[in-house]
Amino acid sequence: MNETVWANEDWLDALGYPPRDPILWWGPPTTTQQLNITNLAIGGTGVLQQNCLPPVADPTVITFPRIEQSLVFIKIERSGETSKMTFSLDFRTFNKGGTLFYHSVDNDKNFVSLEMEDTFGHLIVEIIMPGVNLIRYTMPNEDSAALNGTFADGLWHSIYFEMSQTTVRTVVDGREYSNNQTFTESINFEKVYYIGGGRPQKFSFQGCMRRINVNAQDLVWAQLDPESRSSEIVNGSCLITDRCSPNPCKHEAPCTQNGATFFCDCTNTGYSGAVCHQSEYFTSCSEVGLFYGQMAPQLNVTIDLDGSGVLDPFTVLCDFTDRSNPETRIQHTDENFLPVDGFQNPGSYKRTLNYGKASRAALAELTRRAVYCEQSVAYRCWNSKLLAKPQGYGDGTELTWGWWVSRSGRPRYYWGGGVPGLKMCDCGVRGTCTGNSMTCNCDGDGSDAPPLVDTGLLTFKEDLPVWEVHFGDTGTLNDQKRAEYSIQEMRCSGDRFFDNTVTFVKLDANLELPSVFAEYEFDMSFLFKTTIKDAVLMQNVGGIAFRFAYNVGNGLQVLEVTTAYWLNNNQWHVVRLERNRKESRLIVDTNPAQVLVEPNERSFLMFNFDQPLFAFTDGYVGCISNLLINGVVQDIRGIVERGETTYGLRAGCQPRCANNPCLNRGVCVEFYSHYYCECGLTRYRGFICGREVGGTFSNGPMIKIDLSSMGDSLGTLEEYITVGFKSKSKSGILMEMLGEGKQNYIIIRINNNGGITIEFDVGFGRFEVTTDYIVDLSSGQHHTIKAWRTNIGQVWHLQVDEYPEVVKDFRPILSDTADTRLDKPRFLYLGRNDSMQQGEGFDGCMYGAQWNNLFPLRMVFEDPRNPNVYIEPEGAVTENKCGFEEILPEPEPIEIRPPIPFPTNLTLIGAEEDLRQQRMIFGIVGSLLVLTILAIFIVCCRKFTFKKGNYRTKEAKIAADNVSTVDEALAAANTDLPDARTKREWWL
Repeated sequence: MNETVWANEDWLDALGYPPRDPILWWGPPTTTQQLNITNLAIGGTGVLQQNCLPPVADPTVITFPRIEQSLVFIKIERSGETSKMTFSLDFRTFNKGGTLFYHSVDNDKNFVSLEMEDTFGHLIVEIIMPGVNLIRYTMPNEDSAALNGTFADGLWHSIYFEMSQTTVRTVVDGREYSNNQTFTESINFEKVYYIGGGRPQKFSFQGCMRRINVNAQDLVWAQLDPESRSSEIVNGSCLITDRCSPNPCKHEAPCTQNGATFFCDCTNTGYSGAVCHQSEYFTSCSEVGLFYGQMAPQLNVTIDLDGSGVLDPFTVLCDFTDRSNPETRIQHTDENFLPVDGFQNPGSYKRTLNYGKASRAALAELTRRAVYCEQSVAYRCWNSKLLAKPQGYGDGTELTWGWWVSRSGRPRYYWGGGVPGLKMCDCGVRGTCTGNSMTCNCDGDGSDAPPLVDTGLLTFKEDLPVWEVHFGDTGTLNDQKRAEYSIQEMRCSGDRFFDNTVTFVKLDANLELPSVFAEYEFDMSFLFKTTIKDAVLMQNVGGIAFRFAYNVGNGLQVLEVTTAYWLNNNQWHVVRLERNRKESRLIVDTNPAQVLVEPNERSFLMFNFDQPLFAFTDGYVGCISNLLINGVVQDIRGIVERGETTYGLRAGCQPRCANNPCLNRGVCVEFYSHYYCECGLTRYRGFICGREVGGTFSNGPMIKIDLSSMGDSLGTLEEYITVGFKSKSKSGILMEMLGEGKQNYIIIRINNNGGITIEFDVGFGRFEVTTDYIVDLSSGQHHTIKAWRTNIGQVWHLQVDEYPEVVKDFRPILSDTADTRLDKPRFLYLGRNDSMQQGEGFDGCMYGAQWNNLFPLRMVFEDPRNPNVYIEPEGAVTENKCGFEEILPEPEPIEIRPPIPFPTNLTLIGAEEDLRQQRMIFGIVGSLLVLTILAIFIVCCRKFTFKKGNYRTKEAKIAADNVSTVDEALAAANTDLPDARTKREWWL
């Protein structure tokens, strides 16, 4: 074909190129000179058309659509010569296995069969006839492009078979297979032949056939008896589908198929699932540390930064020395010192570092997510320059003797400890370089013993890691100029992706994300931490199950994973879910995947999301992190920090119990939407354990707690006792523990002097420990007593408030075998004991009582009360805070869900006349209301001014009636004013 024909617009249209643009033209070159290829031959034969010819229907094509055991076939009859049989056909299939041709003799005792085996898709000829036991040979596809020699490659293949008394001959795609064997008995073929099946206990063929010829007679579909063919066989077109084109397998996994479906081989891809879409690895060392951080301080692991995204997995070293902040190390193959010698020109030595399977894009994403990265570099030199400027290269160039290349391919002219823009090493920045150098140690006066060294850290994340190094000024191999360098592993700490966290604190809070495009594959992965049992998008059924539900128009589909541990245990858990055209998968933590297979008999129903994605919309409270959808990081924290969605959300993971709002060692129980303080192991009560539990003892009552039925029958060698009181009485027991027997007790009481006495007998005799303060503690003031034993019960300590501690050491009088144990505590008394009269008991307010891990006053006022707690007389002890105010938390601001914004594309429906009438009515009513208020105001003012003219005086009415003028009335009246004339002043 002539070269100029390429320029013909009709040819360009026929080849599918768009019309020429006067500026930019997409198309083939028009001349061999433009191709820049010599001896190019462009030619053609036959008649060339400007348009592609329409497809021509082939009436001989037959489609066998289904695989069923020997039931789908075409039965034909041929008469004629009975000692010879021939048949030929073309076939095309993607399914391995099935019978293509079958002919039986003597009711299937003897037969001729052409089949495809179901392992590799090779053709097999199998013959059992009189006079021979078995003829069987296999024929692979000799095409080099055929995988494992299979014929199930979707291409058309031709077969010709001939069998007579002396030979068996088969020709497949022009390659002949012959078997010259003479049968000892005569061969007599019958009239019935089966195409595409018919052999008992064998599967039928699935695929297409054409140009079928048996015994020199073509098979004509219209001439077949309808009863001789299956109703499912289709004539006139080949209806098989190439399910591997385009390749539905992800991440370059190879695809194979049969007539019903396709298969993906995920071996060595790092991905799993039916289409190799879901990553098998964690996204970061922080995520790995949740499950394996306690196994070893360092682990070599493979991570996949974007899950099912485009970045390939690669291996890193995770350092869990600091479990709260794991370190990620990316190693390469050249971390030892390497020599540089004989490279004089600037940058003439070049070496590219090998980081294994970590690509530039993956390393860029890793450093972007990290909070801090560093890489240690070192350069030893013997009379060799590093960052000095070579002579003769002009002032306008940035060239130095050595440099390194960043991951983005840009040369960097600074060394460890330096910063971009300054051609310096660490010593140059600090001003500590040796010699006369202002940049690096190696740029100063040379020295060959010992070598000069420039070392430091590269910390500018946008440049890391070092991808390539260039050095020069190392002379020749025979001079004294040489150098060594070392580039260590890159270390990154902090994980912004792991910190991409949001806390849900309202049950009706939700997070609105952009619409998701998910046709054939949809996957999501995230971490969650919660204490709630039921929520949507997730549902923790009973706390140990995670459920994924979806609906694409064929009803609700549910996947559920049940674990052997609680999922609402306030620990991080990883969830990975996926739906593709073959299956849906759900994985929780490291548990096996739960799979729901998509049916093959119908077309795949895709997700059609046309609305924003609402995450965790019903009843979920807790933390969500690391949200990936189809391999794309969702900036959920940024949505909250930018104020796009704030109701019920907090940036970061902010549990309510993070700073333990509970006082006095109360245990905070996390609910995220609220918290609860468990005060059962303290002597306090209240919302945050900020209220003292106290009781008013009136007229010497007694509290008795029976400990014998509580299962704690062990004795004690050391006790911790504390109790507070306020009283004006110099009598009563504050606390008594009575053990087994009458000579086994410890009593803390108020003595007659207003002090505190510990009276005890634990086996080595009766003794007392008394405060020696010259202070009356029964003065109606608050006092707190602390008493405890140490040294195996041989030393008593007693302290009241901030007064000096009283210590009584009994070791000098005790032997090594002395009994110091309070055996089998049975009863605990407050106020008085059974041997005391009511008037001898404690009278006042007692609070903060504690005996080891028992809190007797809390037990008294529990609802319902423990049946082992007795009060005598009943009701004589009432709960009282003893003058202490309860400490309450500061009230939180009320958070109200913002109203739904009115859509900008909607207009209220209403007549303009109706709106005008409403305005008129509002105006009239408002005017009347203003006039009414004004009239009432005028009337009130008028009445008030009339009353101002009448005022009261102290003028006598009688005097006013008997005189004619006011002055006379004032003179005659008694106004109760003092008479100045009766006053006298005397001066001496």
